[in-house]
Amino acid sequence: MNSSPDGILVVDRQGKTILRNQRMREIWKYPKEFAPGREDRAQLEHDISMTMFPQLFKEKVIFLHRHPNETSRDEVKLEDGTVLDVYSCPVLGKDGSYYGRIWTFRDVTELRRYWDMLESLSTTDGLTELPNRRRFDEFLNREWRRSMRDQSLLSLILMDIDFFKEFNDHYGHLAGDDCLRQVANVLSEIVRRPGDLAARYGGEEFMCILPSTDLNGAMNIAHTVRDRLAEASIPHYYSSAADHVTLSFGVATLVPESGQTPSLLIQLADDLLYSAKQNGRDRILSWQRAPTREKVHAK
Repeated sequence: MNSSPDGILVVDRQGKTILRNQRMREIWKYPKEFAPGREDRAQLEHDISMTMFPQLFKEKVIFLHRHPNETSRDEVKLEDGTVLDVYSCPVLGKDGSYYGRIWTFRDVTELRRYWDMLESLSTTDGLTELPNRRRFDEFLNREWRRSMRDQSLLSLILMDIDFFKEFNDHYGHLAGDDCLRQVANVLSEIVRRPGDLAARYGGEEFMCILPSTDLNGAMNIAHTVRDRLAEASIPHYYSSAADHVTLSFGVATLVPESGQTPSLLIQLADDLLYSAKQNGRDRILSWQRAPTREKVHAK
């Protein structure tokens, strides 16, 4: 038991400690006076105080004590940053009698760090360092469900760099990549509210998801991005819209309804963006579905 890389705790049916190995002591940093079968309340209070979310951990321990047949696996983070894979299962006799419970605690801090790094790489656009299409889709699906449940507004801004092909053709792809990065930096500086997301949707297209945001709020964001990009004044002498890089915008706002999917919001913003590009580019078209009216604005 003491050679195991995992912390192991065995308790009886009353929850009193029967066995606690050396690794368990090291992980939880127990005082030397904690002896098996004694100081059980102090041990539990110590464990709870060590966790990042003590109330959740306490509730799980109580739940398992009251439901002896339950098996559980959780990830628990300690205040010092240690991440533990926590597994708990009952010890049952052949006749199903409950004798107690075994807990194992494995330090997965480094593994979690690598997983988080891989997750970040898989959901981040390598060029702009914005969230990528995969991350955007996950986020939109989640916020769509939340907005449908809460019956709250959800806004989406779809934007596209005007005449980007001409930019690449005349300035070169390295300059094109730098242009994409500068646009991404503008978005990162503006879309900073917790709960919002700015992402590279693909090619020269970018998107912003703005939960609990009405049309005016989304339009303010779009206008701020447009103005800030004008201030950046990235030269583009091969554009018929302006002598600098500009964006066209489609802004859509609605409250999700049963039977609809997030693709509806994307399609609405995409249609508005298409119209903006057909009507001269470097402009913002928007739409909001309201209970009594629909409205479209252009600039």
